[in-house]
Amino acid sequence: MLKTLTVENVALIRRAEINFTDGLNVLSGETGAGKSVLLEAINFVLGARADKTMISMGETRCSVSCVFSFELSSEAAAVLDEFGIEAEGEIIVKRVLFSDGRSTIRINGEQVTAQMLRQITSSLVDVHGQSDHFILLKEKNQLLLIDGLGGEAIVNKKAELSEIIDKIKEIDNKLKKLGGSDEERAKRLDFVKYCVGDIEKVAFYSGEDEELVARKKKLINAEKIAEAVNYSNESLINDGGVADVLGDCVRQMDSISAFGAEFNEISSRLTSILDEVNDISQQLSAAIDDEFDPKELDSIEARLDEISSLKRKYGATYEEIEKTLDSYKEEYNLLLDGAYEAANLAAERVKRLTELNAKYGELTELRRKVSIDLSKKLTAKLKELAMNGARFEVEFLKK
Repeated sequence: MLKTLTVENVALIRRAEINFTDGLNVLSGETGAGKSVLLEAINFVLGARADKTMISMGETRCSVSCVFSFELSSEAAAVLDEFGIEAEGEIIVKRVLFSDGRSTIRINGEQVTAQMLRQITSSLVDVHGQSDHFILLKEKNQLLLIDGLGGEAIVNKKAELSEIIDKIKEIDNKLKKLGGSDEERAKRLDFVKYCVGDIEKVAFYSGEDEELVARKKKLINAEKIAEAVNYSNESLINDGGVADVLGDCVRQMDSISAFGAEFNEISSRLTSILDEVNDISQQLSAAIDDEFDPKELDSIEARLDEISSLKRKYGATYEEIEKTLDSYKEEYNLLLDGAYEAANLAAERVKRLTELNAKYGELTELRRKVSIDLSKKLTAKLKELAMNGARFEVEFLKK
């Protein structure tokens, strides 16, 4: 509820403070008295687009403040809590507009954005203009009005309808996968069977293409690898090579180890190095024994082409291809028993449609009850306005 409105330097109003009471409050006055200015000010503080032409002549700023009260269990309280704004059933909204176009918005002293302001105030105030009745001419809005008045009963019924509609969509998707007629289903079955076989015959495993690319690179550089390995191995183990020199060093250090602990330590370290050299030599010898068959390169190229073709058709990665294969297998099993499954799904669809129509009937009855109550209340209000012959009625038409 709007309790207080304070306006400063808005158009012809230098300063005005209005306190509202419970029930109906009416603002009246001659043309030009400022009624429209007050409405403009209210819209401004509720989050409408700021226009600096609303600032009074000769002033550098204008401001509008409102005090609202609300129930702690209301939607407004939930929105305020979501934004982390503390309020005990009452908030003060203040919006200031400067002549350079800048504006500030505060709620209970905390600065907020225009979007936040609109979200909060939309749960506090409904503003209706002279053309708002045209909204009710739209069928969608008429139902929204009735449904809004229907409360939890209509919300639950619409949720039940939504669940049934989702199930019907799921059935339709399954029927679509079955391929339609027996002839179309047979064609689809042949295609799916081919795809499953096409993927399985390649027998592609995760990481295989990376392994093949690495092996291919090694084969392409086989000559360079062999030269480097042979040279390194010969330099290590040939007469006069690294192993011989290290062996001589070890023997020399051993011969003087009795003259100092440091010589014994050096001898031990040289021995470790010699062992490491011998181990490296063995690895190099094993690498030399790895024969490079020129035909293997052709085989790798062919295998990579197979995998590349698979990726183009069924997925960019091994995981995507596996997912596609599983999907085709599932569809294949469904298509094999297609006629029987299609009949069952069609029967299920009819059952769901019958259930849907029944639920729509129940929803219509709920809406009728709400509309009868609404009609009585509005007709009574029309009589209070001295429109004794006027009636408000809601009519439901079948399409």
